[in-house]
Amino acid sequence: TFVLNRPTGGTLVTLNSPLTVTTTFNLLNGGFLNTSGLDFGSGAVVTRNSAASFIAGSAVPTGGPYDLIYEGAGLTTGVEFQGNINDFTSNSSGTIAATISPAGAATIAGDFTIASGSFTLTTATSNLTVAGLLTHSGTTFTSNNNAVSVGSFINNGTFNAPSSSNTLTITAGNFTNNGTFNAGTSTTVFAASTAILGSTNPTFRNITIGIGGDLTPPIGNPLLLAGNFTNDGVFNQGTGTVTFS
Repeated sequence: TFVLNRPTGGTLVTLNSPLTVTTTFNLLNGGFLNTSGLDFGSGAVVTRNSAASFIAGSAVPTGGPYDLIYEGAGLTTGVEFQGNINDFTSNSSGTIAATISPAGAATIAGDFTIASGSFTLTTATSNLTVAGLLTHSGTTFTSNNNAVSVGSFINNGTFNAPSSSNTLTITAGNFTNNGTFNAGTSTTVFAASTAILGSTNPTFRNITIGIGGDLTPPIGNPLLLAGNFTNDGVFNQGTGTVTFS
């Protein structure tokens, strides 16, 4: 177990030799500079409070996969968000600004959970890929001009889908909307067997059912579409209605 909790400001710990943390790594307050050597064991839990950070210039931690948890107020992600992450959870009360430098992709091997606060993919982030379930129960999730790919999707807040020609892709499960889904100019791609569920019927901009995809529209509600509908898979229309607006 490693804990940094010293609110004196500046770089408090500089690491330039091997350090393997097998269970718990807590950045509670202060700055940590990983020149090289930081390695997380498989299943380790990395918690970062908004009062702490990896100092700019830190190397991306090796090892994992590890679970990453954000606490406190808003923060800008650091190199901890670029490593081999299994599950990601944000309990922040503010906004998480997800930034990768240099620009690249953030990949989550497990589930991605926004329990509170907001989450913004900055224009430097490029793509977010979540193999498991993305659950947004916070205030606002903003994709900006970044592609988002998730196994399955639950929205209980406000979800702003990718802008421009980028896509929101569902790769393994259902699309559940219990909040506000702002489709913008995005295309939602259904690449697996997916049912549209939830208490609030969303309006999509463009829909593509991919090769191998199988889409079941909302039961008891029309499938609402403001743009194009492309079917390269299976559409289980039943007795429902598709409404183009």
